[in-house]
Amino acid sequence: MSSARISKGTGFVQTRLSDGVLILVFCAKEVCGVVVVKRIDHDAGARAEIRALKGALLAEIPASSFLEAKLVGPAGMVSRLKTACSEFGISIRSEFETDAGNQKIFCQPGNGRVLIEQAATAKPAPSAPTPVPVSPVATRKTKVLIVDDSKTMLKVLTKILSKDPNIEVIGTVQDPLDLEHVLKEKKPDVMTLDMYMPHLDGCQVLERFLPIYKIPTLLITSISRREAPEILRALELGAIDYIPKPGMDQMQAAGDLIIEKVLSVSGAKINLSNRKPRRIRTQACNPEVLKSTLIAFGSSTGGTEALKEVLLGLPAEIPPILCVQHIPPVFSAAFAERLNQLCPFEVREAKDLDEVREGLVLIAPGGFHMALEPHRGSSTGFRVRILDQEPVNRHKPSVDVLFDSVASHLGGSAIGVILTGMGADGAKGMLNMHKAGARTIAQDEKTCAVFGMPREAIRLGGVTEIRPLDGISEKIEEWLNETPCLSQANQIKF
Repeated sequence: MSSARISKGTGFVQTRLSDGVLILVFCAKEVCGVVVVKRIDHDAGARAEIRALKGALLAEIPASSFLEAKLVGPAGMVSRLKTACSEFGISIRSEFETDAGNQKIFCQPGNGRVLIEQAATAKPAPSAPTPVPVSPVATRKTKVLIVDDSKTMLKVLTKILSKDPNIEVIGTVQDPLDLEHVLKEKKPDVMTLDMYMPHLDGCQVLERFLPIYKIPTLLITSISRREAPEILRALELGAIDYIPKPGMDQMQAAGDLIIEKVLSVSGAKINLSNRKPRRIRTQACNPEVLKSTLIAFGSSTGGTEALKEVLLGLPAEIPPILCVQHIPPVFSAAFAERLNQLCPFEVREAKDLDEVREGLVLIAPGGFHMALEPHRGSSTGFRVRILDQEPVNRHKPSVDVLFDSVASHLGGSAIGVILTGMGADGAKGMLNMHKAGARTIAQDEKTCAVFGMPREAIRLGGVTEIRPLDGISEKIEEWLNETPCLSQANQIKF
């Protein structure tokens, strides 16, 4: 953070508009931090500032806390920071854009009030409170343990993570046989884990230690089509997220993403009780509803396991289902194949112009957006388009792209489901679905690995039902067994 100063006292904080943007962060309707962010000229800088701010706050407040922000400062910087706040799951309570002048700003953290000096006034009004210095607040850093059999990778990851002021690398482990001693002694908040090591591989490490120590784990490992089944197995065993191990020439560019993933995983919840596949339901649904409904899913961090659990809880006969999971390009096909092995209906990676139909689940391919469009030549009247366009909300595929297309074409004939994930992708799209008449479900905070995307969808007012993970399939099945009451104008023309 460029200022690295967080004030939470009752005195006044003073700065100038020419110095940057004043950010007040609220938690449970009370101010939990006030920060002055120095001048930033690009989106990456804004994201770095908000990532650091959130990391510092989460060291002192629960990871599941609902955060809001008030922004005061020059228009361009406020706009960049507003976008970054949304990406990191911080809602905007209010914003005040000003001309970049030399006016003074007075802020009282105790009540969140902000006073801006008039442009023509050289000094504060006589009644203005006497400013007090902003004193740094001691924050506990996120303690990270790096596990990798490569000495070079241990050094590189240590260097990358140590650049962030909110992260402390407390140790490295090259031989997994030495891991338990370090876990007991160091008590890390996050463990990064390579999958391919001597003596114990990543899955064996998770199987042996995660039930005992319950450390949020980020896989930083080779991810190819051949390795994908092992990555899926690691996620089943409790790893929270994964990131492809970059080549040495890519480390600098990948640094921000690695830091972001580590900080997001640090607040994740580990729930090993749901790791066993659930009983597959066989009850038939109302055939008229199956012919007039489409289900759209969106998920991110922790979503591969969450989506698997919901699909395994559905009946054997299903309406068309479209899923966007934030996923690397080489991984989506293997993920779809794994689901296809477990589910009583067909699951596969989507291809451009695929027809949507009953009994078929289409998974968006990594590195491409997926959208629904009408098509008279298909038996159902709809197909998917696989689009190689710019990322949306920094994601490709993006949940918003899918949800917006479903809202535009199906209205009340759709069901939208948003599962665990960091950030806000899908929240606006779910709101659009809700406004169009669709019924929508968000996974609840208790069962989310990261309560980001569902929280934002709830905040925007786009959610019909909030359910724990093991209750989502039941609710969908309940809706699929209802007597059709949708207007013919909104129904899919099968």
